[in-house]
Amino acid sequence: MRNQHHQPKPRLRRAAAALALVSALTAATAACGGPGGVELGTDWKGARNFALADVNGELTVVGVNPERDTAEPLVVVPSQKDDDRTLAPQIVRLADDRWVLAVPRKGGKPDRLYEVDREERAVAVQRPGLEATYGLYPAKSAVAAVPGFADRKGGDSTVRVRKGGDGDWSTVRTVKVPGTVSLAASDTTSDRLCVSQDAKDAKDAEDTADGGTAAVVDLESGTVTDAGAPRKLRVQQLACADGRPVLAGTVGAPGSTSAGSGAVEARRKGGVTVLTSDGARFDQVAADGGSLVAAVFHKDRESLVRLDARTGEETARVRVPGLADAEGMQRTKGGWLLFSDNAAVRVDLDKGTTKRIPLPGRLLAS
Repeated sequence: MRNQHHQPKPRLRRAAAALALVSALTAATAACGGPGGVELGTDWKGARNFALADVNGELTVVGVNPERDTAEPLVVVPSQKDDDRTLAPQIVRLADDRWVLAVPRKGGKPDRLYEVDREERAVAVQRPGLEATYGLYPAKSAVAAVPGFADRKGGDSTVRVRKGGDGDWSTVRTVKVPGTVSLAASDTTSDRLCVSQDAKDAKDAEDTADGGTAAVVDLESGTVTDAGAPRKLRVQQLACADGRPVLAGTVGAPGSTSAGSGAVEARRKGGVTVLTSDGARFDQVAADGGSLVAAVFHKDRESLVRLDARTGEETARVRVPGLADAEGMQRTKGGWLLFSDNAAVRVDLDKGTTKRIPLPGRLLAS
């Protein structure tokens, strides 16, 4: 099983305490109901997946138990005066199954990093923090920090390779990626990062003559390899399959999601794998062994589709009722979790079943 991590949606759309103190505070609040009136759950053992939600105005770690199909608030993240609530937080799963979250701060200060501590039932501060507007992309033995903006107009994007193990988040190296990184993805089976870059010519991008390109960043050596991309492909989502970019999007100008059959197909083109659809919008995409999995929206319906990575043909499709935009997707026991504003839906592609799991608050990150 491969963990996929994608560039978060633009973060504008939505004095750290010592580690021992934070742990003590959060553990204490778990015993007395939590700050802000948040009633905390206790199902730490059953939680296989985590997300961040706004519960009674508090940034809260939510644990999802896919066997019981429940979601509980487990710990409230300590609030600080310089927290920036106008920017979206993020949460990622590392290669060793640890979960780390980043909380934005005002004034361009580095985000605070916390690790979800299952044993202490708390969150523990990690140092140093994460550069503002950067996203975290876990790989096999490192974590890539990818900027949301280029260093300067028309310039490079600086990717920082962090250790991320045993609480050590120091930077190992920096890598310059030409242009602006529009999407990024990683998987925990390799130390490579896949990126999609904006078209060099904004006019070309507008008239769809060139929808951009893809590249692979080797986090161990720091080398950047151009993987190319089909001309006119408008990339909507990106995954990374053993260091090979998987680009999902439309050819030419985006059309109506009420037209076409909604069928999805995959094909290899040079150094990339391309997913296209007859009229559907790609909301999420991931690689999973010999399969590719995509959440697509078509004719007012969200569906989860699995394709054979070798033949490119669909092997399973399950309609996901009550979901209009999959804001996050995580592999879990017994299938996949698709996250929306106020719920998660567990989808079993083998059995063709779905189960809606209400969240205790409004989703902020997954």
